[in-house]
Amino acid sequence: MTTTPVRIVVAGTAGGVGTTTVAALLFEALRRASTTGAPVLYDHSGGDLGLRLPNGDDVSALDDTVAVHDAGAHALRGGIDALASPVDVLVLVVPATRGGLDDADTVLATAERRFGTTAVTRTLVVVNTPFDADVPRSALDDLRARHGHSSVLRLPRDVALAVGGRVPTARLSAGTRRALAELDRRVVGVLGTQRRG
Repeated sequence: MTTTPVRIVVAGTAGGVGTTTVAALLFEALRRASTTGAPVLYDHSGGDLGLRLPNGDDVSALDDTVAVHDAGAHALRGGIDALASPVDVLVLVVPATRGGLDDADTVLATAERRFGTTAVTRTLVVVNTPFDADVPRSALDDLRARHGHSSVLRLPRDVALAVGGRVPTARLSAGTRRALAELDRRVVGVLGTQRRG
């Protein structure tokens, strides 16, 4: 039996929302969790992904059944197009602002309209909290309810994530570690479902 390669496309709704950081952290989590090698890595955002990887991009083996794509600020173009494939996953990164949640609404509604309800189940929304804004928990609950979608995660404010260069994982806050562990768990869960389906 041949395994269909799975792409995890990480796409933001705007520049500077943390798309590359989330892609780097997902790559690192998948690399640690794999028994066969690191996922293939693609940077369509401008070349900064390799610089954000917590442990660099030197790997001893590649698992060519999984690829992480940093699509940059192209959620409504290249990001959502990934959902045309029934095995691919979209990680949508939006800022924790009213406008960011409105953009998430637009992407989720467009995905459902174009590709059906299964596209929404293959979309994980990461609400990244910038240092100058935040939205109440009720706004996230409303987003979940509107789309019947539980995979909306808040990434809390964390000074360690704002630093340029490699993500200093040893300095991440406990809240950030919990949020990233939950994101990793959900991505691995969706990947498992895609591989079985």
